[in-house]
Amino acid sequence: MLVRIAFEFNLDAAYDYRVPPEYERALAVGMRVAAPLGRAMRTGYVIALDPPHEPRVSYKLIERLVENEPLITPPLMKLAAFMTRYYFCSLGKALRCFLPASVRKRDGSAIEVYFARPARPLDELLAAAHALGRRAPRQAKALQQLAEFYGSQAGLPPGQQTPLRLSDLCLRYETTTAVIRQLESRGWLTIALEKHWPAPAESFIPGAAPELTRKQQAAVDTVLDARDSFRTFLLHGITGSGKTEVYLRVIQDAIARGKGAIVLVPEIALTPQTVERFRSRFGACVAVLHSSLGDFERFQQWWSIKDGHARVVVGARSAVFAPVRDLGVIVVDEEHEHTYKQEDEVPRYHARDIAVMRGKLESCPVILGSATPSLESIANVRAGKYTLLDLPERVVAEALPMIELVDLREETKVAPQLGVISRSLRAALQSCLGRHEQALLFLNRRGYCPFLVCPQCGYVYQCDQCAVSMTFHAHRKALLCHLCGKQEDYEAVTRFCPDCRVKLNLCGYGTERIERTLSHLFPEARVQRMDRDTTVRKGSHERILSSFARGEVDILLGTQMIAKGLDFRNVTVVGVVNADVSLHVPDFRAPETTFQLITQVAGRAGRGEKPGFVIVQSFTPEHPAIQCAVNGSWQEFAENELAERKALWYPPFSHLINILVKGKTEEQVILGAQELADALTKLHERQAKRSIALLGPAPAPLARAHGYHRWQITVKTGSAPHALETFIQPVLKRYRPRGTQVIIDVDPV
Repeated sequence: MLVRIAFEFNLDAAYDYRVPPEYERALAVGMRVAAPLGRAMRTGYVIALDPPHEPRVSYKLIERLVENEPLITPPLMKLAAFMTRYYFCSLGKALRCFLPASVRKRDGSAIEVYFARPARPLDELLAAAHALGRRAPRQAKALQQLAEFYGSQAGLPPGQQTPLRLSDLCLRYETTTAVIRQLESRGWLTIALEKHWPAPAESFIPGAAPELTRKQQAAVDTVLDARDSFRTFLLHGITGSGKTEVYLRVIQDAIARGKGAIVLVPEIALTPQTVERFRSRFGACVAVLHSSLGDFERFQQWWSIKDGHARVVVGARSAVFAPVRDLGVIVVDEEHEHTYKQEDEVPRYHARDIAVMRGKLESCPVILGSATPSLESIANVRAGKYTLLDLPERVVAEALPMIELVDLREETKVAPQLGVISRSLRAALQSCLGRHEQALLFLNRRGYCPFLVCPQCGYVYQCDQCAVSMTFHAHRKALLCHLCGKQEDYEAVTRFCPDCRVKLNLCGYGTERIERTLSHLFPEARVQRMDRDTTVRKGSHERILSSFARGEVDILLGTQMIAKGLDFRNVTVVGVVNADVSLHVPDFRAPETTFQLITQVAGRAGRGEKPGFVIVQSFTPEHPAIQCAVNGSWQEFAENELAERKALWYPPFSHLINILVKGKTEEQVILGAQELADALTKLHERQAKRSIALLGPAPAPLARAHGYHRWQITVKTGSAPHALETFIQPVLKRYRPRGTQVIIDVDPV
């Protein structure tokens, strides 16, 4: 018998191996095996049984089975094949996404423990314990304790009873395994090796479901009409309109039918609040998957999903690959968020698009929710691919918060001493604090000052490994590169312009500097900063948000991790410190991103019964994206932006494929990019494809990162898979880079 195996390395081919007779019956597609590859023993995935036998080929034997069951289901195997074609990666690399590193390192036996259970009725055990009292007191005591432990749970349903671990029985009641084994041999109890799922840290009392609004009920009914079939819904609801309750009702129906659900959230910061809400409705069957979990925690969570113990999965991007049994619905909350795109590793997938494809393969509905849907999703609605569900009103508040737009150009002339805290924002915060309410301030730039600048020539001190400025962090007294992490002692750095010999000035504002400003303006206020610097430690997201929810913090200042999804009823004032941070970047999506951020963070205000007030500060208040966000003109913004994208043949009217050439030597990178572009241009001329356009080569927007110089070629196409197969792949097969790497990124964000 032969099997075909794909390895986790970036190999384009799969390899066939012979199967030892003892493994033939056990082997199945989706299992992991150890097999020789070159001189090393590697782990691979079985992707086919009984491939064609080639004559005169000597096949190697697989060494062993890593697990005794498939870890990759047939729908997930098909999903991996789709990722291979669409994202231009090997099948092994795609399959690697499906298993967290902690799962790949160990098998499921790592979470199996011994449990002791009664083998006879509890009254018989108590009688036997009494009879054994004098002859075998240690056995009698252990038997009595076992009976009392299970007797205390007699009124609970079987699914809620907690079994007794053998180790706990020995430890608590000061006995030994040998004593317990003697009771097992007499037939009084059983000892079995079972998977152990830790109980939740706290008990969850199911919360009462609120009454749905007419629009919410209509959305739920429409989704449930598509149960057990694939259909994609775009749930467009303004902030506070109750999108989460729609998710909960649909998932509740799925669980009632014995199915599971996946809920994706874009930020780890959203996970604690989301998990709390879902567990309050569904209890301990909710599992969590995200990068902040420890290895063993993630290992346990993954296996609890695989074994069907957990039916609902809440997590960030990679949770889209969770091995949920009988998937009933997939939810992608804040579907517009760019954090759903994998940018650092191959394959560079987009979790939203993977969710839609998985829903198709698993025959289940997919809900994409957002107050500011991506233009790609809007285009799919207009093309008839998605069904639009609309929630135009808030559930609780009578009206959306009032929004005031402040021109910082004029403000800095009138009140320069206030920095970027305008007079309007200062007054609003003062009034908010006086009413014992809470405020959120948003600035998507961490650190104290983002630039060290020459006041004469404008020279900016940059990281010597990356083409980005070094950011000053006051609490560390250091300059830090936010890209590669390089750190320099601020006092030790030569802070003079290399040309002018003039002392460099700290310039600009980060969250750390705003925090210090707020403490100066409002000395009595309790200010908490929430950004990557303050959330390094495990559990820090939960601690900060819990503290804010309890009213122990008056002003929460943070980056984009506080801009969306959070629901605090006492927040009445929201300030966008500088709306321009995401606007002036070399990205055609910059206006869309800016519009979405302003709208999302403004939606944190007035979510309870108290009215909300939002202040948006900008140096370019006349920009259409800012004007539309302030006026709540989502339809106007979408129409204008779509018209501009269509005229330029940008997504969603085309697909982009970035071909990045990077290397340590700039000359080699430029030469390699030019050679690649010349080859693509010649092929393009021969094929005369009107559905493909080439841009570049040119320096990448980030021209240097982690010590690598970077140039890119951008391909515009009507079909990414077709362009990869017939246009890009033939050129790359002949391309022999010297000292460079080529990275393909489909649908970059």
